Amino acid sequence: MKVDYAYISDDEILLRVDIRDTGIGIKEEDLNRLFNSFQQLDSTRNRNIEGTGLGLSITQQLLHLMNSEIFVKSEYNKGSTFYFELPQKVMNKAPCVPELDEKFKVAVLMKSRYAKKQLIKDLTRIGAEYIDMESEDDLEKPEFDYFIAERPCFNQKIKAYMAEHQETRGIIIDTYTSRDDEYSSNIRIIHKPVFSLNLYNAMGIIDLELENDIDSNVFTFTAPDAHILIESYGCKRTCRAF
Repeated sequence: MKVDYAYISDDEILLRVDIRDTGIGIKEEDLNRLFNSFQQLDSTRNRNIEGTGLGLSITQQLLHLMNSEIFVKSEYNKGSTFYFELPQKVMNKAPCVPELDEKFKVAVLMKSRYAKKQLIKDLTRIGAEYIDMESEDDLEKPEFDYFIAERPCFNQKIKAYMAEHQETRGIIIDTYTSRDDEYSSNIRIIHKPVFSLNLYNAMGIIDLELENDIDSNVFTFTAPDAHILIESYGCKRTCRAF
C-alpha cells in the first residue's frame, strides 16, 4: 500500500491511496463487472474461494459518499492496483513531528520484511541513521542510541544486553493482545499496529496521549444503534444485516 498527497489549496489536500497485489489479476472484459454486488470474476479459477462479492461494492459506495471512487488497473496473471483520491481538509498545518537537531542511530531487528520496510521509512523521515540487524549476533556493531525489535526476536541474549546497557533505549513491538511487560526500565512496549506517531511517542520524540495500552475492557463495548453486516463463510455464501 502506498499513501501520498498533493495540495489542492492552502487548506485542502488530495489524498491518494494505492493498494497493489500480485494475485491472478483481472481480465479486461471483467473490469466493468468488478464493482457489482454478488459477483465473482473468473469462477473457474476461484471456485474454491468463498465470499459474497460485496466488499468492493460497499467500499465504492462509501467513497461515493465522500466524493470519490475506486479505480483499478490490472494485468491478467500478474496482479492489480486499486486506488482512490480523496479530498481532505487541512485542520492544522503544524508538523506532527518537530525537526530534530540531534541525530541518532537506531538498530532494527525485525522478522517481517514489510514491517521493517515501513519502520525504516519512518526512521528515515526523521533523519535517524538505522542499522539493519540480521540477528542478536549483530549487537557488536557500532553503538546505537535505540534498539527496536519485534517480540519474537527479543531473546535472553538481547535482554541481557539491554540490562547491561541502560543508556540504550529499547522498543519492543508486540502483538495487540499481549500482556507481557516484564522488561527492564530502559525498554518500552508498543503494540501492533505500529504507526509513525506511536513509534515517535515511544522514542520520546513527541509527547502525545495515545491509546496504545490494553485494558480489561478493550474488547467489550456496546453500540445499540450500529448496523452490522456479517458475511458467513461456513454456510453457502449467506449474508445478513442486523
